[in-house]
Parts: sequence; structure tokens; C-alpha cells
Amino acid sequence: VADEGALATPLLDAASKDVAAAKAVSGAWRHGLFECFDTCGNGVFWMACCCPLIAMGQLLQRLKMNFMGEPKGSYKNTCMIWTVLMAVLVVIESIDSALNYVKDTPSDSVFTYAELTATDYFFGIISLIIIIFSLVALTRARFFMREKWGIPADCCEGSGCLSDCCCAYWCGCCATIQMMRHTHDETQDRYACGSKTGLSDDAVDVV
Repeated sequence: VADEGALATPLLDAASKDVAAAKAVSGAWRHGLFECFDTCGNGVFWMACCCPLIAMGQLLQRLKMNFMGEPKGSYKNTCMIWTVLMAVLVVIESIDSALNYVKDTPSDSVFTYAELTATDYFFGIISLIIIIFSLVALTRARFFMREKWGIPADCCEGSGCLSDCCCAYWCGCCATIQMMRHTHDETQDRYACGSKTGLSDDAVDVV
């Protein structure tokens, strides 16, 4: 007969961890919206601030959502799609800045904006489309999480996803961090920067 300690298998550990997480995430956010600053020494803070679309992609893939924040269809490449879009945004902004900053005179280093060109408008439209898509995806993901775990709206109670849209628009980085910290207990599942979900492979699925 196996002794009592033999029951502590990885499978049982994962199950107990899952139960603990499920109890912790119901009814309210695990952390406040502006408690994101508590994570200044954590990779999730810098990822959300410096590469917000990648952080959002990790969150969406963790929730098994497609790149537009819908809990259906393929989600395996969600993080990769948003990583590519983040790279596109950085590249076109860099090119646009390089094309539009010109030296005032050969004798100084003062820079001014040149006249807007068709290239500026093209890059601007592409950037705007990516930003709008990200707002839609983050709003959907936040609304999904609130509905799933019975979390009340931050404002505009009873207005559907309006509260989530406000958080995504005005406090996108803070909202992303709050949502990423909510799905798992960060003392048990630490943030993994290079992971498609922002978590290690042995982290428990929440959806």
C-alpha cells in the first residue's frame, strides 16, 4: 500500500492549483486597475508598457481567443499575429519619422516636421487600423473575462462592454496587466516573457 505522501502527484497538484485559482478569480478582479505599478520589477509590466500588442496577444492566446478577441476559431497563432502587427507598427512609425524629420539648417541640429505626404497618410491609416483592431480585441477579452468570472464593471454599469472599452482606450496597459495577473496566481505561475501565453507550459488552463 502506498503511503500518504505518494498521493502528491503532479496531476493532483495541478488539479488543486486549478481549484484554488478558480476560487480566487470569481466576483472581483484579483488586483485593482492601477495596481499594475506593483509589477514594476516584473517582466509583465515592461512587456505591457513597451510592447502592448504582444502582451495582449499573450493574454488572448491564454484565453484561447482568436486575434480579434473572439472565443472561437483558431487561437494557436494569436500571439504571433499580434507580435507581427507590433513589429509592423514599430517599423512604419520609424520609417515615417525618418522621412518627415529634416534638418532646419546645415549649421544646427534642430529638427522640424516636413509637409505631410501621401506616404504619411498611408502609414497613418495602417497604424490607425492596427490600433482600432487592438482596442476591439482588448475590449472583447475584458468583457469575456468579466462575464465568465462575474466581475462588475468599473464604470457605466449595465451598459454592456462600454466600461471595458473605456478601460482599453484610456488605460490599455494597466488593463492588460490587470487581466494577465487575474487569470493566474503570479506567486505560482510567474510571467514568462518568451511564451505565447506569457506563462510556462505547465500552467493550468483557465478556459
